[in-house]
Amino acid sequence: MGRTGRLRYRHLRRTILAVSVALAVAVLLVHSLWRVLESEAVRSFTARRLERVAKTVADVDLKIGDLGWTLVPPRMVLSEVRLEGAGVRAELDWAAVEPGGLYVARRTIVLDTIEARGVRVVLGDRTPAEKKPSKSPVRVIIRHLDLKEIDFEGAALPPGVGVVIDGGEISWLQDRDLTQGLISIDTVDLNIPGLAPVSLSVDAGFRRRDSVLEIPTVHLAGTDFDAEGAATWSDEQLRADVRIQIGLEELDRIIRTRGLLEGSTTIEADIDTAREAIVKAQLASDRVAVGGFPIDGLHASIEVGRGGLTGQVYQGRFFGGNLEGRYRLAQFATPFPHEVEASCTGFDLEELLSRLGVTSGGLSSRADLTAGVSWNSNHFSQGHGEATVVFQGIEGQLPVTGLLDLRLSPDGLLHFTADDLSIGSSRVHLEGPLVVGAWAPEWGIHVEPAQLSEILPAVNLWTGAEVFPAEISGRGSVDVGLSGPWKQLSVSIRMDMEDVMYPPMVLDRLVLDASIAGGECRLGRGRYRLGSGGGQVEGAIRWAPGAGEEQLDLQIEGHRLPLDVVASWINIPQGVVSGEAALTGGLRGSFNDSRGSWALGLTDIEVSGTPVGSGSATVNLGEGSFTVSGLRFDRGLEGQVRWNLIEENLVGQLNWDQMPFESLPTGLSSLFGQVFDWHTSFEWPLTEPLPTGQIEISGEEVHLSATLDQEGLQASATLEDLASYDIEAHFDDDDTSWSGTGELHIKAIDGLTRRLAPDTNPLLTGSIRMPLMLWGKEAQILGLEGNFEDSDLHLGDKPVRIVGDQGFRWDSNGFRLGGLEIDVGGDEVFIRGGLNTQGRLAGNVSGIFDARLLRIFLPDWEPAGRATGTIEILGQVDAPLLEGIAKVERGSFRLPGTRTVVGDVDGSLFLSAGEVALEDLSFKFMRGRGQGRGRIHIDGGETNIRLNGMIDGLDFPLFPGFVPRIKGQWALEGPVDDLELSGDLTVIRGEVRRQDDLASLLMDWFGKVGPPAEDGLRLDLHVRADENLVSRSPFLRLEAGADLNITGTDARPGLVGSVEFMEGGEFTLQGIRYELERGQISFSDSTRIDPILDFQARASIREYEVWLSLTGTMDRMIPTVSSDPPLNPAEIYSLMALGQMSRGEAGGAVGLTMASTLLTRRMNEVLGSREKWELPVDQIRVDPFIESSTGDPSARVTVVKQLSPSVTVTLQSNLSGNREEIISVRWYLGSGLFVEASRDSRNSDGSYGLDFKMRRRY
Repeated sequence: MGRTGRLRYRHLRRTILAVSVALAVAVLLVHSLWRVLESEAVRSFTARRLERVAKTVADVDLKIGDLGWTLVPPRMVLSEVRLEGAGVRAELDWAAVEPGGLYVARRTIVLDTIEARGVRVVLGDRTPAEKKPSKSPVRVIIRHLDLKEIDFEGAALPPGVGVVIDGGEISWLQDRDLTQGLISIDTVDLNIPGLAPVSLSVDAGFRRRDSVLEIPTVHLAGTDFDAEGAATWSDEQLRADVRIQIGLEELDRIIRTRGLLEGSTTIEADIDTAREAIVKAQLASDRVAVGGFPIDGLHASIEVGRGGLTGQVYQGRFFGGNLEGRYRLAQFATPFPHEVEASCTGFDLEELLSRLGVTSGGLSSRADLTAGVSWNSNHFSQGHGEATVVFQGIEGQLPVTGLLDLRLSPDGLLHFTADDLSIGSSRVHLEGPLVVGAWAPEWGIHVEPAQLSEILPAVNLWTGAEVFPAEISGRGSVDVGLSGPWKQLSVSIRMDMEDVMYPPMVLDRLVLDASIAGGECRLGRGRYRLGSGGGQVEGAIRWAPGAGEEQLDLQIEGHRLPLDVVASWINIPQGVVSGEAALTGGLRGSFNDSRGSWALGLTDIEVSGTPVGSGSATVNLGEGSFTVSGLRFDRGLEGQVRWNLIEENLVGQLNWDQMPFESLPTGLSSLFGQVFDWHTSFEWPLTEPLPTGQIEISGEEVHLSATLDQEGLQASATLEDLASYDIEAHFDDDDTSWSGTGELHIKAIDGLTRRLAPDTNPLLTGSIRMPLMLWGKEAQILGLEGNFEDSDLHLGDKPVRIVGDQGFRWDSNGFRLGGLEIDVGGDEVFIRGGLNTQGRLAGNVSGIFDARLLRIFLPDWEPAGRATGTIEILGQVDAPLLEGIAKVERGSFRLPGTRTVVGDVDGSLFLSAGEVALEDLSFKFMRGRGQGRGRIHIDGGETNIRLNGMIDGLDFPLFPGFVPRIKGQWALEGPVDDLELSGDLTVIRGEVRRQDDLASLLMDWFGKVGPPAEDGLRLDLHVRADENLVSRSPFLRLEAGADLNITGTDARPGLVGSVEFMEGGEFTLQGIRYELERGQISFSDSTRIDPILDFQARASIREYEVWLSLTGTMDRMIPTVSSDPPLNPAEIYSLMALGQMSRGEAGGAVGLTMASTLLTRRMNEVLGSREKWELPVDQIRVDPFIESSTGDPSARVTVVKQLSPSVTVTLQSNLSGNREEIISVRWYLGSGLFVEASRDSRNSDGSYGLDFKMRRRY
């Protein structure tokens, strides 16, 4: 492309030079005709005359060193000629001019031949020509011009250019300073060293004024070449605009790139010799090809300078991508160095590989290319360069993503490197060369992770044969070696794969070496693993012509192969078959006539949980049949099977006496028994839809027989006196469709249910008979229909009677129940609906029914009661939707996952779209009566509850003997396995109903702190009590208020909050009555009940006032004591424990206190069992070691009886000889007001006392 513009420029210059020389020679010839003299003077004169004529006629400065003539042929011979004009200087070592004629009248000079050797052309300046007077037109015709050994010193062109002109004609007319004319050359042959010869025809007009030569039109034509344009040649420069149409094949011939270029292009050229870039051209083409690679929609520019040619591609479509690049020819002479830099975005990989003659193997990608390459002349394979290709996978069989580096080396190798290339879901590392021209790879490819389903089809395409079945899949690593031409490619493979699948076979692992070449795949000793077993395979597969009868030569071995895995290959469910197998043998022959034999060993075989034992068999392949013979197991099963592949027939016999079914599914062993005799014989022409034969199964509980022939099927089964089944079907005329009748008679539904599930207590009892009609095609049942007859059913103690039955039907559209109306103890229920093949439900239930029927669907809820309403059944079978209204009366249910029962439930249920809305709900719960409303949402297998309302009179068992009655708002929310009960509740009244003192209560309620809450109903209750928590026992008379948050679960609650006791309360401790001055119990652990106590009380002991403070937790209690008159703590503890001061240690007093408390608690436990105790007292207390008034050791017994809530009698007596007794009666007149009467026998007079006390809080 660029060379064409350059050659056009050169040719134009050379043509003008040739015209100038021809003109000078013609002038010389014309003048030589005037005088033909051989003398030196004449020759000198002639030379000088020619110089003057050249100057005058053509404005050319001509200098002739010597001049002579030859007669045969007649011509003028010149030597050492120098001429200069129009900015061009030329020197000729030798020239010969052969005249053709002189026509004076027509002012025409005809020169037959001009020859010149040693022509040196220098582009330079010239002085302006002087204006000449007007002359008549002159016409010069040159029939043949031959210029040899031309050197262009000013154009950096190769020396030795040759120009041969045939049929040249120049005519001009000079009028003063204007010279104009025409040039017509039939043929210009250019011979440039290093380029192929070029032949052109030239037609041009010219006009010269002063020093400017204008060529308004010029037309050059050659083989697959056409150029038109205009030019101006002044003293200093040549300027031209040219439009060129050129075939790139011709340009390829000229520059000798040997087929590198194809196509055609249009060039718009701008020539200016004053510029560094002499030629600037724009190139456009619909389609070109460079090196065989097509480029569509090409737009480019070309610049030709004194130093060479450069080209720039702005736009082009390269295999669907956008091409840009730069080309440079460094010099117009050998070695013709080429340089290319290119980039292409989004080209199609598959199209490129196809152009290279490389099978794509399913590879699909859009790629971006960046490349730089250089070479000399037509030796592209000896060039050097680098390229980077970025692949982006597109939809296809094997999307390719990643980076590929290419490097061209002078040894003719195109080196490929890819470190992280993704082909499909496989990772590829590729390295190796590709021989340029032959396009033969020597590649090493490592693929990890590799997917066989992606790699092997590509290998098949590269080898040109179906070596590996397309169905093979697996994952692991693969190493592939490719070598040789693509049509005779040699492939070596090493794979280490897991989960290898060749349907239906699946291997856990396969390690295999294979080589593919010359129509043969040779397998090394490949190893495979299946479960805990494995095996080997080796040999060869041949498909090349001439393989004959030895296409297959494989040795296959296996050991400890798990049969449960093998059985899964043919869709036998897990657990049906188990055991291990071993085999060894080979496969030989051709693809059409394979032969093989394998010894088969079977170990510890189980079928459906029944042990079959260990056995053996022989498998033979020959004459188109597989034969399993000698099949024997040590537990009794034996038989043989033959599969004729040619006749497509399967024949066999299997027998097993005393066949044990020891592992039948739950309940079936008790239903059918565990030992059977099983015999079957069959023949199955596989062209027929069904086999023929017989089967007999008999056992202790069941007997089944079936016969299948070409006419139909007869089968019957009995299960003791529980159920029986009979069927008889006949084939229609086409021998594939059949129809028949049958009957299922369930004689004892409850007995059948107990046989299937021995732990259940059937709700439904009785018998029922169902006549059936069946039809089908081949081995498939297409439909059945029937109805319920002769039923004698009961639901619990209620009779169940079928009032109306419109039958049921199952076919290709699904199952439909036309309508079933039943009467259950006077309550009628109507049921109808259907289930289509897409699992969509449509039906309804209406009437009055026993809620216990719902236990079939909701066993964990244990529903009971009655429901009345109409419910539509919609949705899918795995996600049913219920819509309708139902009224519940006297219902009950248990909250799943808890021990909590909600009873006496009445209300309305509104069902829609997986949600149940409850309105006007009333119920009993923990002795309280509640009302509420809410929703139950069912989404898939999860049920969420959201209920709320009010409750009144709920007895919440917070502590043993303390059950406060509560009212307020409540809410029950969450999934059924994680329900939360929350609310804001107020205590109506809470009274301690235990006859224990404060110490016993605290030890019982808080003595052991349990672990955090776990299972059960989660709690989040806020409870508030306004000073209505009371105790009215003889030992504990307190009033308190509380603000508590109950957390945890109902099985193990937690408490946060506090209980505040009213000042003035009383409690008994060690038989001493204390008056409460301050009291609080705090809770801060939301996962358990762990109290913090803060008590302060006062007591009068003898003549002392004693104060006791208790602070801390139950396991870290801190007591503090003081007295008036003051005593030390040891004396105070002794006074509190023994009733008087002791000289012993305080520890002894504490030990006596603990002993007294333990004895008292045990005696009160006995008193709690009234049927074993005859004395009507509330508490007996024993203080084992005290001192009497005389100082003697003794024991004290305290008996307490509460006559009424306001009157309490207390008797204290020691067991010493003098029997000291104190009797007191306390009568509570009102809050803070009481009267106490007492008698103390310790005084000598047995004095009486009467106290009146009143407390008031300020």
